[in-house]
Amino acid sequence: MEPAYVLAPVAERAAVNSPLLRLLFDHWLDVARGGIPPPSAIDLDHLEPVLPFHWWFSAQDGGADFMARRMGTETVRTYGIDFTGRSLLDAGRLTFAARAMLVLRAPMRERRPCRFFSETTVIPERIFYDIEALALPLSSDGETIDEVVGATVVRHL
Repeated sequence: MEPAYVLAPVAERAAVNSPLLRLLFDHWLDVARGGIPPPSAIDLDHLEPVLPFHWWFSAQDGGADFMARRMGTETVRTYGIDFTGRSLLDAGRLTFAARAMLVLRAPMRERRPCRFFSETTVIPERIFYDIEALALPLSSDGETIDEVVGATVVRHL
C-alpha cells in the first residue's frame, strides 16, 4: 500500500505550492551558506506572515525524539495542541508524533529542505485537508543537523 502523503527533498522554490512556504524557503536559501544548513540562530521574526504557521524543533538523541521550541498560533489551532517546551513522544498523540517525526527526520537525513504534502490529516478529531509543510535543516555547529524549522499550511473545513 502506498503512503497517503509525499515527503521529498526540495531543490527549487517552484516545488513549493504555498506562497507562505516559499517565503520561508527563500529566507532559508538566503542564509544558507552555499547549501550548508544555516545556524540554529536563524532569525524568523521579520517573516511576519509566516510566524503564525511556523514551528521549530530541536532533535533529541539524534532524532529519536524532538522538543518543540516554538509553535505559531495557527499551527497550534490546526493541531489543537501547543507542543512548545514538550517532546513529541511525551505529548500523547502517537499517530501525529509518528508522522511529525518522519517530516522532521527527513531534512536531518537529506541535509536539505524537504516538502511534505498530504490530502488528509491523521488526527481523527481535526478536519482539514491539503496539508503542505516545509521542513528546513539547521545546525548549531555548522555540521550536525540538530534542529528543524518549518511551517505548515492547511485548508480547514
